[in-house]
Amino acid sequence: MSATINDFIISLHHATGIFIFWFNEHVLLDGCTVSNNFAESIAGAIYSTSYSLSIVSSTVEDNVADHDYGGILIEDADEVLIRSTNVVNNTAVGNLIVVYAQAHQEGSGGLAVLHSSSVDIDDCIFDSNAAYLYGGALYMTYSDQVSVRNSVFRANRARFGGAMNLYRNTRVELISLRLEDNAAYADGGGLHIDETVGMFVSNCTFLRNKSRKGFGSAAWMIQSSSANYTASTFAGNEAPFG
Repeated sequence: MSATINDFIISLHHATGIFIFWFNEHVLLDGCTVSNNFAESIAGAIYSTSYSLSIVSSTVEDNVADHDYGGILIEDADEVLIRSTNVVNNTAVGNLIVVYAQAHQEGSGGLAVLHSSSVDIDDCIFDSNAAYLYGGALYMTYSDQVSVRNSVFRANRARFGGAMNLYRNTRVELISLRLEDNAAYADGGGLHIDETVGMFVSNCTFLRNKSRKGFGSAAWMIQSSSANYTASTFAGNEAPFG
């Protein structure tokens, strides 16, 4: 079974813009705009626990979460597709981290994918998203068969992983990406990769990314294995410790 939402606009809600809880169905958001929503807890724009979710030709913009996941939060999915979608200027403020010490603490300004498989992100733009902690544009953890292709990550910022933070994933490929002008306060101006196995990076451009106080101007990788970088360009990246 499946459910489709076409050409839908949701804006100016003082809560998560869209909740999706169809556990055994495929859900498609096509041509939707989710903007200017504010969540006091998590997930400013979209929160999904659906079995399968596709977001196509949509815009997620100017959403805020006072805790984590300013834009999109996807959990426990068997199939995730994000294609031809703009994720712009979403913010995870992180104000509740001290109060709710056992709650979500990952951050993620633009898109977070947790505990999922068969994740395909293609032909997207992630621009000017911000997270208090991990992954200004994209945070992904405990996921496998991940592909991020033909996309731009520009001017995103976080403490760890200005553009992306990848933690405990398997079989991740980053292909034909452009990461430019992203910034991390600590490590990984462009990418922060931790405990990830089977990492393949090809035909990517890392340009003017910056770690302000830590390691890894373009990318920082720790406790990970099987990383393979091919045919990629690094220019103008800065970090105080390499």
